[in-house]
Amino acid sequence: MNEIPPYARLVAIGMTVAAAIGLVVNHFLGVEAQGAARLMILSIGPIAFMIGLGGIVEPKILWALGKYGDHLPFKYKVIGGILGGIGLLLTLVLVFLVYPLNL
Repeated sequence: MNEIPPYARLVAIGMTVAAAIGLVVNHFLGVEAQGAARLMILSIGPIAFMIGLGGIVEPKILWALGKYGDHLPFKYKVIGGILGGIGLLLTLVLVFLVYPLNL
């Protein structure tokens, strides 16, 4: 497989929309709804959202991070890693400052 599939941008759009919906639903849940699902959405949501945004702009960014992106240039892996790092920082802000989980 030398190129990314034609549906790669749709995968990125789906990933971004799913992460956004999860984060919005999580925002409107009550404080009493603290559990593993909320923590998972807060942990994975921002990372998926940022990488999905990068995949919408250039699908090779999203594809380079997976096992089928070994043939893609290293610059796409770096851009994906930077977007993932930004998502991780957003996750930390959400978990510790915006929605403290009272663990």
